[in-house]
Amino acid sequence: MTHRTLNLKQSKYILALFIATAFSFKVQAQFMSIFGPTCVNAGTQYQYALTGDYPGMGINWCVTGGTIQGGSGGCRFGTNLKNVFVTWTSGTGRSLTATITSGGTGSATVNVTVTVTLNAGTISNTSQTIAYGATPTTLSCAVATGGHCTPSYNYQWQSSSDNVVFSDLSDSTSQNLSFSSGLTQTTYFKRKVTEVLSGSIGYSNTATVNVNPPPIVPGSSSPS
Repeated sequence: MTHRTLNLKQSKYILALFIATAFSFKVQAQFMSIFGPTCVNAGTQYQYALTGDYPGMGINWCVTGGTIQGGSGGCRFGTNLKNVFVTWTSGTGRSLTATITSGGTGSATVNVTVTVTLNAGTISNTSQTIAYGATPTTLSCAVATGGHCTPSYNYQWQSSSDNVVFSDLSDSTSQNLSFSSGLTQTTYFKRKVTEVLSGSIGYSNTATVNVNPPPIVPGSSSPS
């Protein structure tokens, strides 16, 4: 059997070719993933990042339904550009894609849901007039909507004697407000809503319960 001995120059060439081939295979087989929020509010800026390392590679980011900070036409290109900031617009079908265009191959996409702004709900019976000391009828308020893709709400009813400064009512955290005792002065009510996951806060419209003066007892003076 004849054995062929490689000279130093040939050995270096083969070694370089092996390294280049291995590196190329590693780049093409590399898993790409985008990290960032998938439930967003329209008009708010969010950061997105690629996991892994991409040294010397050209990466092109493109958004559907939003804008990328520093980009143009919905896209932004850069070498080893692993992070971008995106501002989303209202609507459906929103997504962000990162594609390696030089130095390797690969792409990743994240789909995003844009939620609507928190709506705290509307009180339907906004005005009633009762006798002095009488108990008002229940205030009915629609359920809250929006604020998050999978919202969770906390309700807190508030009252005010001047329709300016409102304070929380104890044990009044239901969708509607029922009364267990009468009122002796005109009072204003509204419902505060907190969306737990986003921390968004909103308020319903205001309902007024007008209280008539107390009846005049014969022989007594009328109240001032």
